[in-house]
Amino acid sequence: MKTFKQALFFAICTFFFFSCQEEITTHQSTSANDNPFLSIGEKAFIRRGKIKKKSTVGYKVRVIASNDDNDSSEDIPAIAQAEYTILPSGDVFPSPSNFPLENKGLTDAGDVRFVFKDLNFEGGEPDGISFTTITQFRDENGADIGAPVTDYITVQDNDGLSMKAPKLSMKNDGETFKLRLVLKGDNIGQVEKVQVSLTPDDGGSESDPATFELTLTGETETSRIYKNNSITFIESDNVVDMEYIAAVSVSDAGGEELDYAEFRITGLE
Repeated sequence: MKTFKQALFFAICTFFFFSCQEEITTHQSTSANDNPFLSIGEKAFIRRGKIKKKSTVGYKVRVIASNDDNDSSEDIPAIAQAEYTILPSGDVFPSPSNFPLENKGLTDAGDVRFVFKDLNFEGGEPDGISFTTITQFRDENGADIGAPVTDYITVQDNDGLSMKAPKLSMKNDGETFKLRLVLKGDNIGQVEKVQVSLTPDDGGSESDPATFELTLTGETETSRIYKNNSITFIESDNVVDMEYIAAVSVSDAGGEELDYAEFRITGLE
């Protein structure tokens, strides 16, 4: 009888121990999945997210995303698409509230830059209000990459920066080109790096390299002029009168992207 009681006591303790272990494991997984930056088993995460008032009308969303490379043994598909949802905050709600983000290519660090330029808010001013956002990343075939990622973003007022469309023109040697950009605003002192990517839009030649930096050549209290006077193209005779999409990224000393804009420009003689 004593042996039976001992066995029964041991069985009860064993059951209780494993039940507690299961509960602890479940709780840990749930807590990790609530992490807005990187969850257990998650394959993509947000490095930076921003909702900012534009210099004209409306707001712009910018998301910098990356794959989880903690487990190099697992083949994780590259991020190609993103679906973005913004939840209402009090009486203030976004319009639209759910939309696809536009993939704008890779940053210098190899992360993916997403943008959305046509966001508005109704019910009140969103500036300074924190909104919950949910992002579902997908691969090039539209398959989900990991679970949706939750983030909390405070809407920012205009950042005090504005750009004019850059000018691309041929130099006197007939082979190289120069690009000039004017940057204005109260916060131009924060600008450390200006980078431009040129993409042919109607059959023009590609630049070599496709992405390059501009150098500060002149400034006043509220404006700066940036230039690159040595831009080369694979076919220099197929640039003038051709249209290009010029993507301009402006960053501070810490590498934080302050502004991003795209312009449709034409190669000039």
